[in-house]
Amino acid sequence: MLGCHSSYDQLRCYEDSITGFHNFNTAPSCNYVLRVEVKEVDPFKLTIVPNPVSSLMEIRIGYNESVDYLITNAIGQEIKAGVLGIETEKMDCRNFNNGVYFLHLRSGNQIDYRKFVVQH
Repeated sequence: MLGCHSSYDQLRCYEDSITGFHNFNTAPSCNYVLRVEVKEVDPFKLTIVPNPVSSLMEIRIGYNESVDYLITNAIGQEIKAGVLGIETEKMDCRNFNNGVYFLHLRSGNQIDYRKFVVQH
């Protein structure tokens, strides 16, 4: 994303990698260019299959140590917690209600989460 402004409270123009350059005509031109990129990071190389899940969910991580996990429902209530090994783990979701859940992972200062759906 590219951005420039005349003051911190007024956006003059910007550019993003998807839609291109935008000028909001709040100033005649951009006087300088600032490029900022956001890089998506997947520290655990996490895969959840199948998604949606009806019974058993397979969780694959490509990380060199065990990872703490927490599963929450869509309103943030804790459903299940534990530790995942460095291999593929199978998790039984038959007792989960239908709905949207989040698998939160943490190891040291690495944090990630994924959304999954339970649909019986």
